[in-house]
Amino acid sequence: MLLNETNLEIPPIDRFGIGLPDFWGRKNIILEENSKLNFVFIKQSNIIRFNKLIENIYLYGSKHLLKNAKVGEILRTSDDSGYFIEFFILHNTDNNNRCLHRLSQRMSIVYAEGMDKLDYISATKIKHPNKFSASALPTWTKADAYWPTFNDEPMKFLFETDLCESDTNKDYLTWDENIFVFFYDLGDDLVFKITTQKMKYQTLQSHYNQETRRENKTT
Repeated sequence: MLLNETNLEIPPIDRFGIGLPDFWGRKNIILEENSKLNFVFIKQSNIIRFNKLIENIYLYGSKHLLKNAKVGEILRTSDDSGYFIEFFILHNTDNNNRCLHRLSQRMSIVYAEGMDKLDYISATKIKHPNKFSASALPTWTKADAYWPTFNDEPMKFLFETDLCESDTNKDYLTWDENIFVFFYDLGDDLVFKITTQKMKYQTLQSHYNQETRRENKTT
């Protein structure tokens, strides 16, 4: 497992026996022979449930190369530079077990476990975003952002993080992406979804302002 943060006790998800993806979007996929999963740890966060229970949330990602992959009935070439990303969220449960969620883009632009087609709305349609945010609001370009839904209800924004340019991200994940994590509490389980936005949407000044807000939150 590769790390984007250090000095954290990070639970390995390799032990969950996660297999290679067999779907890419709406099509079956068979990845190149000898392909393997490389998990990149991205961020750790917390979630408060029932006004008292704090759970650790661990976010990971993995890149899948499309070269020599069979997508539907089409065999991709050996010089194909394309790839796709999956995210994984690991969290503690009430009985101290751990639950793993695998989030992929299947039927929509949202990374999710299910196959819902219309599981998001424009962020501009959220009139009271504080109502649907666990802490701070997303620092994104609102006009180009999508807010995930579950059962036609806006999900709650949990946290965001940046995938900046680094050797690890370039080789094993992706970069220049802002990641926005949302959740929906079912009582006995949690539903997670993720949307992303290219970092190019941010001006240099807005990026500095965002970093300042984050630093102020931790002091």
